[in-house]
Amino acid sequence: MKFITKINLKNSEDIAKKICSDIAKKDSTFVFEIKDNILSIFSDNKDIAYKRGILFVKKYLKDYNLGFEVKRS
Repeated sequence: MKFITKINLKNSEDIAKKICSDIAKKDSTFVFEIKDNILSIFSDNKDIAYKRGILFVKKYLKDYNLGFEVKRS
């Protein structure tokens, strides 16, 4: 079972794409997609999905005041 962390990027799509690309180069388990201003990060378990969501909204994109949700795929 996979989990998807979804973040509505509002006006932060360019910076999110750069951050995600940099992470994916270093971590082969980091898979993401940006479509219609929504960042989807795919994870193997729920804990990792939540940790990635928190990391993005609290650290990498903290200036944009974003939230996230985790869904089972």
